[in-house]
Amino acid sequence: MADLAWLSASCRRPCDSPHPPGTAAYGSADLRRMHVGRYRVLYEVTEATVTIVVIHLGRIG
Repeated sequence: MADLAWLSASCRRPCDSPHPPGTAAYGSADLRRMHVGRYRVLYEVTEATVTIVVIHLGRIG
């Protein structure tokens, strides 16, 4: 459960800055990818409404 709490906190990081260091564009300017430990988070940024939607959460390895 500690991993889940840490992952959840990390997923909120783009709320402060939609393009934080360590993230990368994923196919378009609105899609971003970040690695959080053993997980990869794919999210969409809609800056007009400051909405971040986590599209996919996958485990690496």
